[in-house]
Amino acid sequence: RVSVATLADGKAKVLPAVRGKARIHRVLELLATESHETMGGPGATDLEGAVRVFATQTKKRGLAILVSDLYDPKGFELAIDRLRHARFEVVVLQIWDPREAKRLGTGDLVLVDSETGERREVTLTPEMLARFEEAQTKHRQRALAYCRQKQVAYAEVPIDVPWDESVLRVLARGGLVA
Repeated sequence: RVSVATLADGKAKVLPAVRGKARIHRVLELLATESHETMGGPGATDLEGAVRVFATQTKKRGLAILVSDLYDPKGFELAIDRLRHARFEVVVLQIWDPREAKRLGTGDLVLVDSETGERREVTLTPEMLARFEEAQTKHRQRALAYCRQKQVAYAEVPIDVPWDESVLRVLARGGLVA
């Protein structure tokens, strides 16, 4: 049995438990279509608040796979700890884009936060892009180190690999799916 919840802006939308191999497509479809817009529009990231709602709505404990970029201004640690303290077995799949800095390019740009809608005018130089890539790497390393310290399973999921292929490979490697 698998239940899926999408979390955004302190809210959780739960897909009731499904069973059987044929249902994986329903689960993957839900994950592919959910976004901030389908969860009620742009808003500030509140990973811990959404996990809190999920943990209180989910009575049966078991495996909880947190799929996120882990970019929350308040930090990702509280969310992971809340799942652990609620007695879930936690797996963290950190999504990231290895081409993000290269896609930005250099020069004068208007960056729009896809979650809040906030706009910012910036002038990017090659040095700033290099610092951005370094910060992105440090963020992933921090997540890995935290998960290791808390004995939480962790894997990076680059978005340049098809979603279903990447996630199913990670789950199979961990023995969670055959």
